[in-house]
Amino acid sequence: MLLLLALLLASEAAPPPPSTGKEAPQAAAPKLPTEAEARAMLAKVVAAAKPATRDCKTLIAPWTRVLLALARPEAAEVKKNSEGYLWLARCAEKQKYYVLLGDIGALMLASDPKGGHPELLARAYVGLNSPRLALGLLDKAQKFAAKDPDVALTRAKVFCRVRDWKQCLAAAEQTVKLGAKLKGPAKNEVLNRAHKYRARALLHTGKLPEAAKAVAESDKLGGDAEDLIEVRKSLVPAKAYGALVETEHMPMVALGIFHLIGKHEGSKPLVRVYLDNVGEDRQFRIEASIDGVTQVQTKTETVLKGQSIVADLTPPLAATFDLVGMRAARRAQLSIRVLSVAQTTEAVVHQDSEEIELQPRDFLPTAAFVDEEKAMAENLNMFMAAWVTPTAKAVEAFLAEAKTRAPRNTFAGEQSATIPQVQAIYDSLKAKGVSYVMNPETASGNGYGQRARLPAEVLATTNAQCLEGAILYATLMEAIGLQPAIVLVPGHAFVGWHATEQDDPKLKDKYLFLETTMTHDAPFEAAMKVGLAEFDEAFAKKKARVLMLPALRKAGIAPQPYD
Repeated sequence: MLLLLALLLASEAAPPPPSTGKEAPQAAAPKLPTEAEARAMLAKVVAAAKPATRDCKTLIAPWTRVLLALARPEAAEVKKNSEGYLWLARCAEKQKYYVLLGDIGALMLASDPKGGHPELLARAYVGLNSPRLALGLLDKAQKFAAKDPDVALTRAKVFCRVRDWKQCLAAAEQTVKLGAKLKGPAKNEVLNRAHKYRARALLHTGKLPEAAKAVAESDKLGGDAEDLIEVRKSLVPAKAYGALVETEHMPMVALGIFHLIGKHEGSKPLVRVYLDNVGEDRQFRIEASIDGVTQVQTKTETVLKGQSIVADLTPPLAATFDLVGMRAARRAQLSIRVLSVAQTTEAVVHQDSEEIELQPRDFLPTAAFVDEEKAMAENLNMFMAAWVTPTAKAVEAFLAEAKTRAPRNTFAGEQSATIPQVQAIYDSLKAKGVSYVMNPETASGNGYGQRARLPAEVLATTNAQCLEGAILYATLMEAIGLQPAIVLVPGHAFVGWHATEQDDPKLKDKYLFLETTMTHDAPFEAAMKVGLAEFDEAFAKKKARVLMLPALRKAGIAPQPYD
């Protein structure tokens, strides 16, 4: 970074900018085994997976996937040791290492397209929350594996996952027929799981006595005790209340994006309730709240016998909750209730209280782990747009002063040249003394995030780490009618904006860039040069991610409404 700056600014007297943190010494990378060493180590792991005494907890760890990648086993080798790879894959599934499961499944399928256990890759898709991909793969496998009980069993698993209970039951019963022809331990292994899926499907379709028999059959064949206990527990309220309730909820709630939960494109609610009415036609009232944090949200649904519904709830924050005053993460209780409502009486069908993690409003979630292995994460960078808050009072006050540096003492957005307007913002922030500080990334048990103060607080303190600076500039640009973008490169962030032909006819529909950490020390032109050079370098390496604010606004990522 410093060498690049020296080359760009050789003719200028400006001092170098503050560190971006990218020059900090990095820990030495661990020494990895050679390909030959990795092959030998992998052979031992695969051999250890074959016996019934295998220890999945020992065999499956983050290094297992690294070992697989380094060894690069050939198709013939995988096919020759298919039994060991099969059980290694099943261990990966048991340990919820779904990316590793997918890697092994893909290897086995490539080594033997017709006999390489296509269900393994399908199970990886299910674990990674892509059941539709799993069904597509299984549909193709049906052409050459219609009588494969493992394929039929996985179809039952996927249909149960998407709550298609009729299809789940049909696939499970097909598995029972196919599995009856197997011999040895594999027979019981397939049949006990098939009866488990039968039990779930029968339970959800109101066939309670048959579900109890299927549980007993799975248990007799050595079915998973925890799974069967779960089904047995569900049978109790189903018999007592004629209803079956299952819930999902967010384990972590970032309060800075609470206003977006369940509201923006593709988002999930705080709580999702699945309700199957296996009794008579009636009404149900569904309630959810976070104790001391939100109001109680209520939904009333009329559900006919044999009907199923899905209810999404995200209760609004309580007026008494001090959102701004909460400065650190803490635990809270999420309460969920479902009541059967008659004309004169109410009966509680389901009641639960779960502990969840609350993160303060300045915790910006950037990724959420998809699997136990932490090898794949859902990218949440789009939420940075919620920190871009152009209507905050402190932002309006700053711009009222900054416009005295703008052409004709006004900000005209894209109706006039953008570069002088951005320079007016830059020079005003420099005059205010805004400077760069380092702020380490923080981690949460449910994903990664970074503490990022909102622009109003940055203006009050006059210091910002690189992401806060980029967000501040994006906020000020959006407030004056420009189209900003936050640019993310490895370990760093800066800002860009959409230029217009008023800047230069050649710049129409192009983006300009600004290295915001230089605000305190360097001229505006130098910061633009460095920003452009950083973008070009990262873009050439395919390591630049550009978050365009107009597109994120269109997708429903609105600013935090808490001023």
